[in-house]
Amino acid sequence: MAHKFPFTRWLTEDVLDLEYFLHADKESGYDKETLKQRDRSIFGKIQANFAGKGDLAAENTPEARRYLIKNWLEARRGKPGDKQLPGELFHSTLTILKWAISILGALSGMGLALSLLQYNGKEPINIAYYIGLLIVLQFVIFILLLTFGMWRKLSARFFTSLWWDHLSRLLLTLKPEAHKAAKHTSSELREQMYALCGQLRIHQSIYGNLFLLMLSPITLLFGLFFNIAALVVTLVKLFFTDLAFGWQSTLLSPDQVHRVAEIIALPWSWMKGIGLPTLEQVENSHIILKDGVFHLQTPDLTSWASFLCLGLLFYGVLPRILIWLLSLWKQRRALARLDFSHASCRKLLSRMRIPQDDPHPRTGTSGEENGTETDAQIKTSEQTTPADVKGEMPSPEKENGEEAVVLLEEDLAADVSPAFIQARSRHLFQLEIKEILKVGGSLKRERESLEQLQQRQWHSNGAVLLILSAWQPPIEEKLALLRKLRGLLPEHGRIILYLIGKPQPDNIFTPPKPTDYDIWNQRVMALGDPWLEIMACN
Repeated sequence: MAHKFPFTRWLTEDVLDLEYFLHADKESGYDKETLKQRDRSIFGKIQANFAGKGDLAAENTPEARRYLIKNWLEARRGKPGDKQLPGELFHSTLTILKWAISILGALSGMGLALSLLQYNGKEPINIAYYIGLLIVLQFVIFILLLTFGMWRKLSARFFTSLWWDHLSRLLLTLKPEAHKAAKHTSSELREQMYALCGQLRIHQSIYGNLFLLMLSPITLLFGLFFNIAALVVTLVKLFFTDLAFGWQSTLLSPDQVHRVAEIIALPWSWMKGIGLPTLEQVENSHIILKDGVFHLQTPDLTSWASFLCLGLLFYGVLPRILIWLLSLWKQRRALARLDFSHASCRKLLSRMRIPQDDPHPRTGTSGEENGTETDAQIKTSEQTTPADVKGEMPSPEKENGEEAVVLLEEDLAADVSPAFIQARSRHLFQLEIKEILKVGGSLKRERESLEQLQQRQWHSNGAVLLILSAWQPPIEEKLALLRKLRGLLPEHGRIILYLIGKPQPDNIFTPPKPTDYDIWNQRVMALGDPWLEIMACN
């Protein structure tokens, strides 16, 4: 249950290391028993530390997944300093970048403020340049940032489609030049290119704009330290030097200048009598070259000092602190919303939850079989139930898994019983099968099955188990079926593609050839569906 698990905080560095380890495991081979043994051992240690709070093998909530995968990640990292991982390298690089940008911003703000506050004791400082560059311009930039942020949020789908989907299709399918180039490449390289674009779409679907949010606070540091440095320089100059401020204009009258100052001072207008020169002080600080400056009084010339400081504080420093804090909050929220329900993490969890003493672990490359039932037990269930796949599923004594529907090739339907599929689905995927439908064969039958799925009232996210023969190539019709299923399921609905080899007279669930699996895996990867799991019978 969710309340059993303490809040598990994830950082961007954790996500990078997780993807690194998942990719390394994926590249390790088609069927590595060492992976299963390693992950079962890690799970055993996690379960031992969790003793008395529940059975982790039966937990499938987002909190449970976050807890398990984070502890698995810590176990894979090993001791600090053993090996520099992408997350550590990223953190070190980011720290250096933050310092460099902060120092550059501070030096820039310091330099600009010093140049604007140059006073020779003969002519007052013209506040127009200070207000224009450090207050009005700051306000304009702040409005532009807010406008851009709101527009990007409203058009998030447009950005996602433009950057991840249309860009990859532009490179590989839509542009005639890409078609011409593809003809001159090998089919293997072409499939790898399609799979790479699919992987980009997968990461975009899982993590969204997380990595853009990660960079936002860094870019804001320049403006933040720019304004802080400018404010500090202004305060230091006011405390330790004698400054005089005035204004010059041929077109504006003192009344108009005072009105503009009132508008600018609205954010701190609640501070009565502070930060806004009076109309009389505005009139008396008007610099008229033909009259000279000897008639101007010191109180009038210094009345603009608090106005300039508060203007820089409210238009330069505080807005950037708020935006910076907001960007950090959005980044943390994006990390907190990760539920690790996508296929790669489900495969990892499946490996972890196989009991260490299971004498018959059945594991494919992309997914793992988690139960403890033996083949003999499953076959007994098959013999005691009619082979007709139409009709109601047998009611299990205890249901702990997700509700799911099985799509079975029509050629295989006559050779397998509902009880066998129910037992195997519970054993391998923690699924409780509620219905078995047929695909393949006639187009009418497949259309009817899809219509039944469309009309179905899904509980939670829903799941579909699609059992196909791996020795038959992944033609476009079968890939189109996977796309249709994604459109029929709820968001993040689970699709499990279970590949089997050529049926034997006494067993249709045979392992596929590694080459057949690799072909299917590469084509499925090109679909870019993070919640589509591909698993091999073993």
